[in-house]
Amino acid sequence: MKIICEDVFYINGRLENRAGEIIRIKEGAELKLIGEASDFLSKEIIVKTSENLLKEIKNGEFTSFKCILEAGTILYFKSKDKQCKAELLEDLYLTYKSHLTEKRQISIYPSACIMTNESITIKSTSLNDLFKDVFIKFYGDDGAPSANAFTTFFTDSSLEKPINDLREDWKLELKKMKEAKK
Repeated sequence: MKIICEDVFYINGRLENRAGEIIRIKEGAELKLIGEASDFLSKEIIVKTSENLLKEIKNGEFTSFKCILEAGTILYFKSKDKQCKAELLEDLYLTYKSHLTEKRQISIYPSACIMTNESITIKSTSLNDLFKDVFIKFYGDDGAPSANAFTTFFTDSSLEKPINDLREDWKLELKKMKEAKK
């Protein structure tokens, strides 16, 4: 028996009917989705050259920026019980905006990356999105797929050196530069 659900909307990562009720789908179900081409998001990742990425960042509204890891660098992260490796497809930059609150001044500029694990490949435009996509792929609705890239991704496989250490080092550099200008 086939069921036809019309007026189905994709809202906040879930399928809902017009009444706002969540439509639950059985794991492994095969469905036909019909919609306008513009309703489907492409997961095509366009990898920028180091030169183009640097030009893009220079044209941004940043007080300062710093490349902390080069394309090709392997980072490690844990998604629940799975330890995964992520490869940076672009250089990874920290950016600084002096007009923001101290907690938000330094951020990671989006960098294309890829995770290959157990014959599964997931590409993304940022480390946070990669973590979210990996979590959803392996665990679905079993938990929260959000992460802070500074404390979730590590430069070592023992998961002892978070990239937050690189941010803290740069904070010290910025502070020294600021004091030297006085």
